[in-house]
Amino acid sequence: MVSAHVQDANVDMEMRVENHSDYVSLVNMLKSCGKNKDLRKGRRLHDDILRKGLLGKNPYVASSLVNMYAKCGSLTKAQELLDELLVRDVISWSALITGYVQHGRSQDALKWFRQMKDEGLSPDSVTYICILKACSSVSLEIGEDIHAKVRKRGLLQKDLILGNALVDMYGKCGLLEKAREVFEDLPVQDVVSWNALIGGYVEHGHEEEALSCLTEMMRKNFSPDPVTYVRGLQACSSLGSRVRGDAFHAEIVKRGLETDYLIGNTLVDFYCNCDALLEAEEVFDEIPVRNVVTWNALITGHVQHGHGTASEKAGPDPGAHSGGRPVCGGAYARAWVQCRRGTVGPCGPVRLRHHR
Repeated sequence: MVSAHVQDANVDMEMRVENHSDYVSLVNMLKSCGKNKDLRKGRRLHDDILRKGLLGKNPYVASSLVNMYAKCGSLTKAQELLDELLVRDVISWSALITGYVQHGRSQDALKWFRQMKDEGLSPDSVTYICILKACSSVSLEIGEDIHAKVRKRGLLQKDLILGNALVDMYGKCGLLEKAREVFEDLPVQDVVSWNALIGGYVEHGHEEEALSCLTEMMRKNFSPDPVTYVRGLQACSSLGSRVRGDAFHAEIVKRGLETDYLIGNTLVDFYCNCDALLEAEEVFDEIPVRNVVTWNALITGHVQHGHGTASEKAGPDPGAHSGGRPVCGGAYARAWVQCRRGTVGPCGPVRLRHHR
């Protein structure tokens, strides 16, 4: 009922607030605005909440407003709203911190994390999970301190998502033995746990270890998801292992995952790196949604294998440059012209109406 109201753009927001004294419904509408990045509707809801004096009556409404602004990228507004709250709890703080992390502002996230603790609030698992993502890029020391605290509180035995976040942090920081140690200590593992560990190995050049982990994962009856296959293909690409990459591709087709755009992009890149341009083009033709990454993988593959020369025959590729000059020519030029004709737009992927 609520989702139907939210999807109907013609329903007046003020009417919704009038008709929903139920705070759960109001919170769900704010969550939907955040998920859909619908800042305009979110602001209208905020205005009506203020006019009706609802903000101070329910902490979940307040934290949902902070969360909505943060997810929409309006971080200054989210911060101002938090400052205005008479009661700031760990939920509202976590919403703000999560927003900064999701928009790549890890240093700011850590700053507000410290301020939250200075106000005497104890972080919960959600806060820790979020801040660990920031630590992977800016502060291993804080991440290690969080690890010690959550272990002391026994949270790792209760919260698999928190454990996975720790594996991911150590993996991204290159502490692969530590990542494996945390992984092994988890009371249970899921596909996300395995992906975090495998991803760490791939990102730091340990492709054979990554593929060994993937084999072990499948032997233990964990079913790979698209992220797993992407990581496996990246490892095969770096190793130039055509045979193992082909085996992954066969599994992907068998499971009907070849239309996943992340997998498709990675397959194109894999075959280009293996000098299998015909196979790369076949995969490319089957991808229902292509974006700039898809085109760059195919174009760069042609150029790297001698199908392009540095010239001014075509417009510049948005991502491939050599020595400060656009790399153009040959298949590159044809692909660029096709791209410019509308297969992919400047704002991202364009769904194709016809594909084999």
